[in-house]
Amino acid sequence: MTSQAKLRVLALAGYPSSAAVTRYRLSQLQPPLAERGIQLEVRPFLDEEGMVHLYGPGTAGKVAAVGRGLARRARDLYEWRHFDVVVVQREAMLVGPPVVEWLLNVIGSRPLVLDIDDPIWLPEQSLVPSALSKLRRWPGKTSWLLAHATLVTCGNRFLASHVGSLGHNARVVSNGIDVSRIRPSTEHAHTDRLPKVGWVGTHTTYPYLEAIFPSLEAVERRERFTLRIVGSGQYVGSWAGTPAEFAPFELAREAEDFSSLDIGLYPLPDDPWTRGKSGLKALQYLAAGVPYIASPVGVVGEIGIPGTTHLEATTPEEWQLALGALLADPDLRARMGASARQYAESNYTLEHATAAMADALRESAG
Repeated sequence: MTSQAKLRVLALAGYPSSAAVTRYRLSQLQPPLAERGIQLEVRPFLDEEGMVHLYGPGTAGKVAAVGRGLARRARDLYEWRHFDVVVVQREAMLVGPPVVEWLLNVIGSRPLVLDIDDPIWLPEQSLVPSALSKLRRWPGKTSWLLAHATLVTCGNRFLASHVGSLGHNARVVSNGIDVSRIRPSTEHAHTDRLPKVGWVGTHTTYPYLEAIFPSLEAVERRERFTLRIVGSGQYVGSWAGTPAEFAPFELAREAEDFSSLDIGLYPLPDDPWTRGKSGLKALQYLAAGVPYIASPVGVVGEIGIPGTTHLEATTPEEWQLALGALLADPDLRARMGASARQYAESNYTLEHATAAMADALRESAG
């Protein structure tokens, strides 16, 4: 235990509780931060049931989910006196203006830390059904949060550079990965099955994967493989006349979803939004010891060692060449996977992320 004074931090996550962004930016840091004398309580706006209703059909379930979220935030406002710092992970509520942040920061006089791992000031793909989109994208919400934050913790230097250029106090707190939870699988040693090529994401980023389907189809005509797609919002489907394995994202199965792959895919378009992303999927592939192919966009181009831990591809021809090379050479996959795991253990452990976040929280507390 550190000799520094204990610090109680209330973290409000506007995104669903099962979202990877909340887990990797906040939740997994709770135990190591406690060892440093920082008690972090993470409180999501939506519960697991609310997450299911949000992305499902019907209106009643969505309204009820938002209602429960509002009740949670009312409780948080009642308990704010017990905390020294308030962290807002992107936003405190999934919808509406920054009312909770204003009450805690202005009325409650608590230092406000805004934590981001995407360029939230840009227009983004809708993360919620259209019925809630207008409420979610409240005009001026992001500007208010940036202006009133004592400190903005950013998932990469691209975000920190932009926030700093606006005159705000920014610090880089890169994502960490729990290498004890996401680990390589021993099944890759078996060669009596088709290689499994896969992608784990969300329905909002699924179009990125669809864009490289023609390249995957071209390779599949020469080298057979199984395609597994997790979190796309699709549950059945096929490509090139071949059935694909579609599965919903489940937090309890996340580590297995990554480690079960022989080759990972990380396609990204090159635009202002993707240049600001923090490359979490690359870290997950690295920790799982899975060689992957990535578009070198933004910080994704700075993670890992091309040719050693993964391959890079931009054009359709490059995607075909990279995938073909990995499919044709099991030994190359094994070497690259081992290097990927070693890289994760050396550069992106929880200790790296915890140290940076702890310094930021103590700095904001004064």
